[in-house]
Amino acid sequence: MAAALNCTVCQETHTATHYCSTCLEALCAEMANVHTKQKVFKFHRVQLLDDPRLLEKVCNKIDSALCGLNKARSDLFLEYADALPCRRLMDSNDPQALERANEVFRVVIEAGTIINSQHKALVDKRQSLQDGLNPFALRAILSDPMLFRTDLWLTELKRGLSGINEAKDQAAGHAFPVLASDGSPGVGFFRMGDGVRGDRPGQFDCPSGVAFSRVQEVYVCDALNHRVQVFGPNHKFSRMWDVPQARVPVDPRNDAHQHLHTFPVGIAVAPWEEVYVIKKNPAHVYVFDLEGGFRRTWKYTHDKEAAPHPVGVDVTSTGQVVVLCDRVQLFKPDGTFLRSWTVLDRPEGLCVAPNGHIYVVSKTKCHVYDQCGNDVAAWDGLADAFGIAISHTDEVFVAEAKGVRVFDARGVFKRRCGLTENAPWVAVSSERVYIGRLDGCMIETVPMQ
Repeated sequence: MAAALNCTVCQETHTATHYCSTCLEALCAEMANVHTKQKVFKFHRVQLLDDPRLLEKVCNKIDSALCGLNKARSDLFLEYADALPCRRLMDSNDPQALERANEVFRVVIEAGTIINSQHKALVDKRQSLQDGLNPFALRAILSDPMLFRTDLWLTELKRGLSGINEAKDQAAGHAFPVLASDGSPGVGFFRMGDGVRGDRPGQFDCPSGVAFSRVQEVYVCDALNHRVQVFGPNHKFSRMWDVPQARVPVDPRNDAHQHLHTFPVGIAVAPWEEVYVIKKNPAHVYVFDLEGGFRRTWKYTHDKEAAPHPVGVDVTSTGQVVVLCDRVQLFKPDGTFLRSWTVLDRPEGLCVAPNGHIYVVSKTKCHVYDQCGNDVAAWDGLADAFGIAISHTDEVFVAEAKGVRVFDARGVFKRRCGLTENAPWVAVSSERVYIGRLDGCMIETVPMQ
């Protein structure tokens, strides 16, 4: 194994003895004690960093996942091949049946793509173990939120197989199943995106947020494509535009510049018909009109400060722009700074309620502020939260590791929403809930209850 590692949390050079698999940090004994004693970290999993059998555990877990993936590929191939002779379905002149058959085979191909991608990632990790990774790297492999997402490919596999069985039933003369508006199986379940990661109109590459105009157009911040896409209320593609690069100085002595093109991480549509998109490098808010015409840009941090990682952006009905990074900041629409305040916990998500209150969610807690920064309320009990949204009826939607949960304004749990787990963000319109998916090529949408 490699030499001893230092704690990645404290400012001293203490030797790391533990590892937090929730925040992915190496911890010294003092920081480990903080994690196990403080209420804010009560859902964090702290383990000993070094373990004589750690390498063996990583190898066994990867090998077990590879066996599962191989079996899934075999099952998928057999079921797919078994469905091909369903000529009665294909020969029927029922347009709905043909559309269903096309959807079935598309889902099967999508499932196979996900399985192959997961298989390659696991094989690459298995080969990297030969390099003698240190305990921190081994713990990081075990805690990778995507590497062992067997539920991700199993879900897609089950969707494909159930679709094939339904197609065979249709060929045998059974009743055709009820479909959602976009042709996906199940009543009340919708998807935006065609299921293929790409840069064509209507395709996504890791969307990082959704916002809505007054006429219920859907604005999607398509992060890794560095653009904004706009869809009508029926989810039909309307238009798109690029979020521009910015030239920033590299060496002031010779006036050298470079283009920084980090992806956008948040979007908001203001009642005064402007679109606000936030990026980290440079630490700017970009402002567009509703058609994508560029209007202006301004910084959300001072020149002498290092650019904090932005979490999100939203607007109030009173004409203020709220930016969340390491603290909450309020600006006028032209970028004039108004005020800011620090959030006690590490912020993960932001939204502005219809009454103007600002909701900030951390991994385990939700804070509510008025627009002056005064604490209005706070409640905990969240489980690894990532994002937050509020409906016009003051229901609070929180995206967590186990899916989206719905609370009332006091933090009392009401129900679960949607099928997606580990949702990186959630957004709410007057009619639907939009949930981000880790596969990065679709957005789950669920009708509002």
